[in-house]
Amino acid sequence: MERSIALTGFMTAGKSSIGPQLAMRLGLAFTDLDEMLVQDEAASIGELFERYGEAGFRERESGLLRAVLDGPVCVLSTGGGIIHSEDNRRRLARASTVVWLDLRFETVRVRLREAGGGTRPLIRQLGPEGLRDLHYRRRPLYASCADLRIDADRAAPGRLARHIAAHLQRDASL
Repeated sequence: MERSIALTGFMTAGKSSIGPQLAMRLGLAFTDLDEMLVQDEAASIGELFERYGEAGFRERESGLLRAVLDGPVCVLSTGGGIIHSEDNRRRLARASTVVWLDLRFETVRVRLREAGGGTRPLIRQLGPEGLRDLHYRRRPLYASCADLRIDADRAAPGRLARHIAAHLQRDASL
């Protein structure tokens, strides 16, 4: 691969689960932007939202995105909100092959309930209807920079990783 592979999508799409498996299949390193941010700041995502607010959090996230995309080729799991910034969307489109893990809001709701996801900052802040609206508003942003859209509603992470790897290896022009 000549370009990094950036996994995008709404929370619970499976970016952090699929990423390591995809990286292994492609022989690339895996980088999780959220984990990188947590390690660099020595605080949880929730604490970072409280400390800096969403705007400050997104600014730090954008800085890490620039650094990762300027570095060696890898599989990158992005934060779900990375696409709010037009600069980030342009940077992702220019410097990586963007794979959008798309899923219906009903799937998000079920996965959050199963995972006890009520602790995520945006869930606490927005509530169920606000989260549904956010999902709706983000979809065109994910689509605008995606090279490949994958339906992440039903398949297990390993199966999705195999499918994505096969697609990327088959179509090396992405």
